[in-house]
Amino acid sequence: MKNLAKHLSLFLAFIFVLSVGVFTIAPETEVSAAEIKTYVGDMTISRSGLGWNSGEYENQLMLVKPGSSLNALYFGKVYAVYDSSKGGYVVTEKAGLHCSYSRTVASNGVGLAIAYQPLTNIAPQFARDNWVVWQQIRIGDILTFTNVDVASGTIQTSGTFGNSNFTSSSKVHVTTVRDDAAPKTGYSGKTIVALGDSVTAGGAWTEAVELAINGKVINVATPGDRTDEGLSRFDTLVAANNPDIVFIKYAINDCCQYTITSSTLPNYKDNLRELCQLTLDIGAFPILLTTNDISVNGLNYDRYASFGGLPTYFPKYQQAIREVAEEFDTFCIDLYDGIWSSITTNDYLMDSVHPNGTAYAMEAEFITDYLLDNEAAIIAKVNEVTGENSGMPAADKNYALSTNGGSYMYPTTTYPGGSGYYATSYYGDNSNQGGAYFSGKLNDGVFPADTYASANNTDWAVYFAGAVTPTVTFKLSSKIYLNNITYLTRNGNSGVNYIAPVLNSVEISTDGTNFTKTTAFTTRTISAGDYNCKLKLTFNQIIGASYIRLTFATPSDRTPLGEVQIWGSTTLPEGAELPFELVDDSNYSLEANFVTTKGLGISATVIKSQFKCDVVVKDASGNEVSDATYIGTGFTIVHYAASGEVANTVTVIIPGDLTGDSDLNATDLLAAEKIVSGTSLGSEILKKAADLTGDDVASTSDILVMEGHCAGTAPIN
Repeated sequence: MKNLAKHLSLFLAFIFVLSVGVFTIAPETEVSAAEIKTYVGDMTISRSGLGWNSGEYENQLMLVKPGSSLNALYFGKVYAVYDSSKGGYVVTEKAGLHCSYSRTVASNGVGLAIAYQPLTNIAPQFARDNWVVWQQIRIGDILTFTNVDVASGTIQTSGTFGNSNFTSSSKVHVTTVRDDAAPKTGYSGKTIVALGDSVTAGGAWTEAVELAINGKVINVATPGDRTDEGLSRFDTLVAANNPDIVFIKYAINDCCQYTITSSTLPNYKDNLRELCQLTLDIGAFPILLTTNDISVNGLNYDRYASFGGLPTYFPKYQQAIREVAEEFDTFCIDLYDGIWSSITTNDYLMDSVHPNGTAYAMEAEFITDYLLDNEAAIIAKVNEVTGENSGMPAADKNYALSTNGGSYMYPTTTYPGGSGYYATSYYGDNSNQGGAYFSGKLNDGVFPADTYASANNTDWAVYFAGAVTPTVTFKLSSKIYLNNITYLTRNGNSGVNYIAPVLNSVEISTDGTNFTKTTAFTTRTISAGDYNCKLKLTFNQIIGASYIRLTFATPSDRTPLGEVQIWGSTTLPEGAELPFELVDDSNYSLEANFVTTKGLGISATVIKSQFKCDVVVKDASGNEVSDATYIGTGFTIVHYAASGEVANTVTVIIPGDLTGDSDLNATDLLAAEKIVSGTSLGSEILKKAADLTGDDVASTSDILVMEGHCAGTAPIN
C-alpha cells in the first residue's frame, strides 16, 4: 500500500500537523519559481474579534488583530504574516472548523475566522460567497485588505448585523499561489466536489487530499446536513461546479437527528441512491465514503432501543453506504472499517461526533492512499461517465467565464428594440419579440435564482418561435484545446412552455471571422433536478480554437439558454496526438471538407508542412503520392488516428486550377467561364476552384484574374 510519506512530494511545501489538525509551512521552504498566482475573489468582513451570537453565527467573517487570540473551536481559522516582497499577508497556517488551534496574533500578523454554517439557507448571500473563496485558501496564498486597519482591528460596516440591510466595505482580497511544477496525477485537471455534513465541512481533510493528488477539491459540505438536505442543495452546490467526481459522505446526522422509525434507515439508503443517480445524471462519477465512528455509548438514547441500541444501529448506516456503492458499481472509501475499527474511538473525537485533528489527518492520509492506489481504475470510470477521451486535453478551466478571459460576441451591432438589449435578455410574448435576443451574461457562472428563465434572470437568454437561427459566439482569452462544452436550460412554469434547445452545429475559429464547422464531438442530454436538460458536448479529437460558435435550431415555441461552459486547456497533454489543424501562421484555410491553398505549383511536401499533425496526400484516384509530387484540385489530405483508422479527410482546392494539374491555363479558364455563364453547373469543388477573389462566388471578377494570368499580363503565384 502506498503511504503518505511516499507521496510527500505531492504535498509541496505543506505539512499536516497531526496533533492540532493545522496546515503549516516549513521554515526552510522556498516558493517554486514555477508558481501560478490567481486572484480568486473577495471576502466581506462582518466582525472584528471573535464572538458567537446565537442566530447570527452563519453571517460571520471576523478579523483578529495583533495581540488578540485566534482560538475559537467552531470557526475556521487562517493566520497570515505580512511580507512586503509579496505585497500582502502570506498565509502560514489554516485550521479546520473542528480543529483545536490557538495563537496570539503577532504585530506583523493577522487572523481571520469564519463562522460555522455559511452554506445554510439562513445565511445571507455575502456569507455564502465568503465560504466559496475561503475554501480556496491554502498555505502560501496572499491576502490584501481594503477599508481595514489591521493594527487596530478597525473595519467599516453599516446596517444591522444579522439582518438583510447589513453591508460592509471591509474586504479581504485573496490571491492563490500554486506550484505549477507539482507532480501531476490522474486527478490533475479534474474537479471533485465533496458533499456531506460537518465532518466534511469542518475537518480540512479535503484540502489535504487536494494537495496530495494535485487535483481540485471543492468542499460544499454543510454542517448539520442529512442526505435529504444534500439532495435539496444538489443543484446549487454540486451541479453548479460542473464536477468530474462527487464525494458523498453522510451518515451521522441521518442516524442521530431523526425520530427513529422503521423507515428511517431505508429512506437514508434511498437518498444515497438518488444522490448517486443525480451525480451520474450531470455527467459526473460518484464515490461514497463511510464516516468516522461516534460516541455510540454516550449517545445511546432510548429511541434506539427497539433497533438494538445505537452501537448496533449506527454500523447499519455504514453497511448501507457499502451496499449502495456496490449497486452503482462505484468505489467506497471505507474510513469506518479502515481506520475507526482499529482505534479507541473516544480518544480521537473532539466531542461526541467530530474527529480531532489527529483523526482528520489519518482520514486525509487514508483517502489519499485509496485514491492513488486505485487511480487507474477510478480515472477510467470517471472518463467513461464524463465522456473524457484518453489523450485529450484536461478540462482544467471554463474558458467561457469572464474571470478566465471569455466574453460574448454579438453577431451584429444593431438589435430590434435598441441598444438596451445588449446586456440582458428580453422576455414577453412572441408578437412583440420580433426575433431572438441574446444575453451578455451567459458566461457568468451564476445560476438563476428560481427554477426557470424569467425577466429576473439576466444571465439567461430566451429564443422564440419564428426568430432567426439562434447563435451564441464566444471569444476566449487565448487559443485553447477543447475538451467539452456544456449548457443548461430550465423548465418553465406559470403557464410558460419552454422547449430544450436543439444544437445544429459547432463552429471554431482562430480569427473570429472565418469559422469552420466541426463534427468531432458527441452529445449527451442529461436531466437532473430542476433542469430541463444539461447538454454536454464531448470532443473526440483535439481541436484548437480562439472562438466558439454554437448554432441552434429555431424553436417551435420558446427555449431558454444559459450557463454555456467551454472546458479545455491551453496546453496539449503529454504524448497526445497533434490536432488536425493548420499551423498557426498558415495562410491556407481549412473547412469541414476542404483545404484551400494559396498559390499554384505546390508539392505534397509543402501542403503537408501546413498541418500540425502527420497527414498523407492522395491523388484524385485515391493513390498516395510522393512528397515531390505537384498536387492539384481534387487531391485529398488524409489524417490517420493512432489506431490506423481515418480520422479526417479534406479535398484540396487550388484557386485557378479546375483541371487538377496544379496549373492555371486556358483549359481552366474555359471551365470557369462555363460555370460563370451558367452553361455548366459545375461541382462544388470546381466552383470553389473558380473563386480567385475569395468572395465565395465564381464571377466575372474571377474570370478577369484568370485571363490576366493566362495572358501573362498579371500572373499569380
